[in-house]
Amino acid sequence: MLKTRLWLYDAVHVEQDDLICFAGSIPGPILFGAIIDSSCTVWEDDCGVKGACWIYDNFEMSKRLFLLTLVVKIISIIFNILGFVLYKAPPESSVGYDVTGETITTISTTEIRGSSEDDNRLVNGR
Repeated sequence: MLKTRLWLYDAVHVEQDDLICFAGSIPGPILFGAIIDSSCTVWEDDCGVKGACWIYDNFEMSKRLFLLTLVVKIISIIFNILGFVLYKAPPESSVGYDVTGETITTISTTEIRGSSEDDNRLVNGR
């Protein structure tokens, strides 16, 4: 039953990752297209219908693309700093779970008592 839950969790997790990836790729082309279109100085006009751009103002386009990149970089830096400051490491635990759901405990080897002198020599390295 636990394996089924893990499989369902992985399936949902993959779908969420795909959705986030898809949603993350939508704004980029729209923003860059709007910036490129906004720097157009001469549009094709075919019977009152706006067509393709014929001439771009290169300085205006480069300025706007630079500003967009700068704003995105500043937002990225802010979120990285917030993540660094607000991150709290999970508490260390001596109990964990493997893929099958069985409990795993750590074994302390601070004191090992051998039954013979040979066992003690192997443990102590003498």
